Order: sequence, then C-alpha cells, then structure tokens
Amino acid sequence: MKEYIIPIEDIIVKPELFYAHCDRGNGKNPEILKEHVDRCYHYFEELWEHKNFKAVFENFQKELAPELSDEGIKLFYSLIVNVIIFHDCGKINPRFQSIKMKNTLKKWTAIDCLDGTKHSILSAAIYFDYFYEKIQESLLSKDEKNMIHVFMLVNAYVISRHHGNLSRFEEFLEEFQPNRQLADIFSCMNQGDFTEVYHGPFCKKGLHSVNMPMQNKRKYDSFSEKQSLQLGLYAYIRFLFSVLVSCDYYATSEYDNGIQMSAFGTIENTEFVTQYEQSERVKQIRRFNPESCVDDKKDINILRNRMFYEAEQTLLENKDANVAFAEAPTGSGKSNLAMNCSLKLLDKNINKIFYVYPFNTLVEQNYDTLEKIYGQTDIFKSIAVINSITPIPLNGTRKFWENLDKEENEKFYQKALLDRQFLNYPFILTTHVNLFQIMFGCEREAAISFYQLAGSVVVLDEIQSYKNVLWTEIMMFLQCYSRLLNMKIIIMSATLPKLDMLTGNHEKVVNLIKNPEKYFQDARFKKRVALSYELLYPDRKTEMKELYAHVLGQAQKGRKLLMEFITKTSAEKFYHMLTESGREDLQIFCMTGDDNQIDRKRILREMDTADKDKAVILVATQVVEAGIDIDMDIGYKDISKLDSEEQFIGRINRNFKRKGVVYFFDMDNESGIYKEDYRVDTAYTLRKDEMKQLLADKNFGKYYDYILKGIRKYRNDRKNENGIEAFVDNVKKLDFVWISQKMKLIDKNDDWKMSVYFAREITTDTGEIIDGKQVWERYRELLSDMTMNYAKKQILLSEVKSKMSYFIYQIKIDNSLDYNDRIGELYLIEDAEQYFENGRLNTDKFYSQGNLFV
Repeated sequence: MKEYIIPIEDIIVKPELFYAHCDRGNGKNPEILKEHVDRCYHYFEELWEHKNFKAVFENFQKELAPELSDEGIKLFYSLIVNVIIFHDCGKINPRFQSIKMKNTLKKWTAIDCLDGTKHSILSAAIYFDYFYEKIQESLLSKDEKNMIHVFMLVNAYVISRHHGNLSRFEEFLEEFQPNRQLADIFSCMNQGDFTEVYHGPFCKKGLHSVNMPMQNKRKYDSFSEKQSLQLGLYAYIRFLFSVLVSCDYYATSEYDNGIQMSAFGTIENTEFVTQYEQSERVKQIRRFNPESCVDDKKDINILRNRMFYEAEQTLLENKDANVAFAEAPTGSGKSNLAMNCSLKLLDKNINKIFYVYPFNTLVEQNYDTLEKIYGQTDIFKSIAVINSITPIPLNGTRKFWENLDKEENEKFYQKALLDRQFLNYPFILTTHVNLFQIMFGCEREAAISFYQLAGSVVVLDEIQSYKNVLWTEIMMFLQCYSRLLNMKIIIMSATLPKLDMLTGNHEKVVNLIKNPEKYFQDARFKKRVALSYELLYPDRKTEMKELYAHVLGQAQKGRKLLMEFITKTSAEKFYHMLTESGREDLQIFCMTGDDNQIDRKRILREMDTADKDKAVILVATQVVEAGIDIDMDIGYKDISKLDSEEQFIGRINRNFKRKGVVYFFDMDNESGIYKEDYRVDTAYTLRKDEMKQLLADKNFGKYYDYILKGIRKYRNDRKNENGIEAFVDNVKKLDFVWISQKMKLIDKNDDWKMSVYFAREITTDTGEIIDGKQVWERYRELLSDMTMNYAKKQILLSEVKSKMSYFIYQIKIDNSLDYNDRIGELYLIEDAEQYFENGRLNTDKFYSQGNLFV
C-alpha cells in the first residue's frame, strides 16, 4: 500500500518544525509529526497483515462501489491509506503548536479561524482539500467521480471524529455551510492565511464555495439511495474509524511508553485445535462411529455424538456460508458442537474466536469448561473473559510483574491495558451486551475494537433471549458484517427462530443440523420430562396457597425441586412461605436477579452438598433459564414465552437417568415483564392447546413461523417510526447516535434504583475470605491516587471492582438512605451482616431498620 502514500512534505511546509506530541512529564523529547505519522502507518501495515485488511477493503469496494474502473479502485485505496497519513495534519495550526505543544521553534502567526485546542476538523479539511482536486483532475467518469467523492466525504468525517465519538454524519455535512467551521477554514485557505504552514489550497480558488454544501449532499444522497448500500457504508465507517483510532493509539503509546505492539490477538498456530482434539470428551467422540454404532435408545450420548458429527460434516460442506444456525435440544452438547465447528473454521484468514453469551454466569461456566481442556497449557493464557466483573488479564504472575523495575513495570501495565482496550486476545468470552457495544456503540471506547471482528468466528448463544422487536435489525447487521468483514457467525439455541426469514435477502444461511426434529422427537429428549397442566386453569389465575400445597406434597426425601416465578416479588413471597412451613425435611434456597455472582455460586455449592435425606427446593426467577448449571427432578414454572418454557425444561432430568416432570401454572402477568414481545401474546402461550402440543412435540419451527409472521406484519411492514423502512432511513443518514440507542439489547431505567455496597466479610468458592470494608478502602485509595501511572491504575481498579461486585446490590428507593460513605453514586453500608439471612440480603429487614423511607 506504500505506493498510495502522499508524502507529508507535499502537504506541509517544513514538517520537521511541527510536533505531534510533546513532553508529558516523562522527560521525552517532543515527537515530530512525521515520526508519529510513520509510526501510525507502521501499525496500519501490521494490522493489514495480521487481520487480512486487504480482503476486507476489497469486500467494501466490491459491495459499495462495484462499478469502479481500475483507476477508480486505485483512488479508492489511496483515500483509505491517506486517512492514516492526513489524520493529524491539523496539528500544523500555529495556535495548536504554541498552546498544546509548547512549540517555540519559531514565531507562529495565528490563523484567525482556528482556536488552539482542536486539530481533527482542520485535518479533515486538509484531506478534503487535497483529494477534491485529485478527483476532479482524474480521468474517471462523472459517475465514478461522484462515487469517489462520497468516500472522500465519509473518510474526512472519520478523521474529524478520531478524538471523539461517532456522531451524526449530517452534522459534519453542515460544517460546509457558510459561517460554519469547515467553511471558515476553506475561506482562510483561499485568502492565503495558511501559506506559512500549508502547501495548499489544492482546490482551485473559489471551488470551496457556497455550492459545496449542496454538492456534497446531492452526491451523498444519490449514492445512498440504494438500500443495499446503507448498512455497508455504516460498517465501512465503523471499520475505518476503528482502524484509524487503533493505529493512532498504538503509535502514541509507543512514543509515550516505548511499547511496540507486535501481537494483535490472532490464533497463529494449530495448538488450539490439537489440544482440543486431545481432550477426553473429544477423544470419546472420535472413537464413536455414527454409521456403525448400535443405538440402544437409552444412551443420550449417542444422540449428542451424532449431532456433533452431523454439524461438522455440514459445516465442511458449506464453508462458503457466513452464517450458520445450530438448533439442537437443550442438553444436547451445543457448546461442544459449536467449539468444534469454530476450530474447523480456522485458517489463514479466520484467526480469532468470540464466544458470546446472554449472561455473565454462562461466560464463567464456559470459561471453566475451557479450563478443563486447555488449563494445563500455555494456550489457556490467551483465552480472555471480557465483561464488567472480570479483572483485566495480566500475562504473568503478580510476583513477576511486581518485581519488575519501575520502567518495565509501567510498560507491563500499559501493554496489559492496550490488550484489553483493543481486545488483543485470540479467544474471547463475553456477553451479548458487550458485543453489541462493539458493533453499534457510538462512544470511541466502544468502537475502537470493531476491527477485531474481521476474520473472526463469532458464536452467539441464545440470541433470541432478547427483545424480538430487534430481531430483524440484528440479523440484517449480522449478515452485513459477516459478509464484509470475512466473519463466520454460528447462532445456537434449542429454540432458534430462523431470523433470515425476516431480512428478505437471499444470503446463504446453513443449518448445521439439517433435520433437528429427528433429535427433538427422540424419546431421550422429548420424553425426558413429562408436562403437567393440572395447576394451569382456563378461567383463573393460580393461587399461591394451592401452589404451596402442591409443592409440599411433591417435596419428598431426596427429590430436587426447581421453581421459577416471573417476578421477584412472587419468588420472595413463596420462599418465605416455605421457610416458615415448619418442615424440617426441606432445604430451601432462593435465587433472583438481586443475587450477585458469589451468592449464586454459594447457593449452587450448598445445593450440591445438601442432605440426601431431605428434599431440596430452589425458588428462583428467570435467572435459572440459562446460565445456571443444575439438574433437578421436578419443576414448577409460571408461564411466559414458549421458548422460556423449553429453556426451563432443560434444567430438569438433564441426563435422562430418571423421571422428570414440570408443572406449569399462571400467576403473574407476563406482558408486564416482557414488554414489546410478540411471544407473550395469549395466542402463543400455554393458555392455548395448540401451544401445549407444539411444546410437547418440540415443534419450535411452527411456533416461530407464527412469531416471525407477526413481526413482519405488525412491525417490519409498518410505515411508522417502528417499521424497517424508518430504521433503514436512519442508517442511511449515518446517525450513529440513534443507531446506538436503537440497538441496545437491554433498556435500563434505573431511576428508581440505587447501587448500595453492603460491607461484610464473605468467603468465596475457593475459600478466600474477603473483607468488604477493606475492598472499599482500597477502591477509595486508588481513586485518590493522582500520581500513579494511568495504565497501572486502571488495571488495579479493574481488580478491585471485580471484588466489589460481590458486595453491590440494586436497592429500590424513593427518598433517603442512612449510609456511612459514598463514592459517586455508590453508597456504603458498614456492618451489613445484620441484613443478611442464610447468606441472602433481606431487603425487608433492611427497610424495617429505618435505613430507607420507601
């Protein structure tokens, strides 16, 4: 790509006079602008090689500008490469050099239209000024020139935002209007105000005129009229923004800290595959021959193995498909199936894996599974958990990095922070919320790692668990991203809607299990759990007292019962009824969304070690539907969505070694819990006999036919603001802020909650005793330390925050809290053990103590 570089000497007068960065208190000499640009380009080349950017930009060109001639393609690539070269040219602003860079090499003459704090908008202006003339002078056709003009515009927009967030593209176009910043800059250029620092203007005098705003808008509108291009252009801008900011950040860190990045989180060898194939479970599967095996109709592992082989074979036959569905019954080994398929997709172009789950508990659960496979090897160090409660990974023991000298210690922390910020890990486990921030977040911190999706395998678990008003948009973007970024996406679930039906395009989507019904219909899955509706009445709600009597009747010696309510209020009320029953042969537990990570692990540990002569009852909310690894005998569930019922069933008689039964009841109103969800329409719930039959037959294909038709009819095809046309129109406008809000998986309204830190002493599942008050004091100490190296501080804070999560609860309030300390919006309650019973926070007791007025 070097042949496309515009020498900085051709743009700037005496570039050796200008600083890109100055001494930040570390005693370094100022960094000359050309040095910084060279460093940025070095990292661009590194990423080009490691992440196969050539293929990605070829995809963008073929999709967004397929009509370009060879000359047009060359200009297309020149525009891309020189985003890196031009991005800091605005630092030639004399005021910027004097004020920000403390540059006294010469007496600078101020330029009236420029202030001294910003440089990105001037960089965009210089880029536009230079390439506008290049486009006009080219031999391209008028249509090609118009097309290339659009890329010049959006690239200049990326330059203008590289120190901020992605905003609304229309705001950038408005800067060309008279009396706006870009227009003022061009006016100063044409008047000769820049001659001391800039070889331009390159546009012939007068071309930056009142006609430019209209010209830009006309060309962009004409280009974006094609609906098929709109998502692609949005992806192009996110990708280029991510690449530019990453190269800039890596280069700046090299100057500041002397850290030269050479690894960017890719799988470089076959060790992942080799170690996986040597694991005991996979060796057992490889010894199994699906063709010659005699099926005794009792061993559930035979079905699991057959699905494993079928998915593998189907994948190998359809490696050209970018999106694959893995639909298989609960308990059929989907995670292992997806792991095998992910590793089969690795090659020179696909070299990174993301495993993405709806809940942190599932992330932790699968991390533990991977530890069993890779834990005794160095490979395990390259597997990272990325979420809000896991410390930033450190490559080395605490003793190792604490014994480094000061300079090396700071480099160590900086490298660790860079790896976390840019996701430089070959294998990542994270949540859907985090992934959607990467894919759609408009904040700089969210978008910088977008380029890491290129050349990756992304496994999405239970994507249908989120609001179905976004299913169409989600699938549209997944297909677009996978096509352009050379991604492979595997979507897996026991209840998997064929989301491609919503998008209306004809892209190939492969079903890894060609006929999942034959597995769903097998007695080892279908008959594993009996379904009972004796507590589900056609004309009234189920009363708490009759449910209570039924449960006590079933709670016999050695039985394990699981109960799911769809509101925390009902779950807490029923839990207290059971604890007050007087039955000494019961061991009763409760788990809701209020219970944090350590609470849930403690509950599961205590259930595993429960007295075998007693009945175990776990009362819970929806948190048990997925992410909790339990196997129970009898289930009770308040009805909601059909796929939620199936997920719950998957917690019962998981390994087909005894008899299981689930009793359904109807107590709370699910429409108030699952808002804007077509699945809680009465017609699609267990109140209808047809839905009972579909659940018994595991016929989720027919169930989702109803749901998807409803989404298309009552939402996608609507002409109001909720229809797909309105969505595509906002994508066309490149309104990154609107799209970011639109694509949030979880709408939080926490105005009625506050975060309260209950300081007490707890014991983790590993036996570690943690004093909550000491953790709080360490957090305050770190926040107050203004002398500590930034990277080190961020990493130590991430470690402390991971422990703080054990003590933080969301408490409903109206007025006042009698707290002992406060940091921001986090409130400390000391001596908090008094508010806990059996390891659980008793909010009623907390309120009754006079701590809150509600």
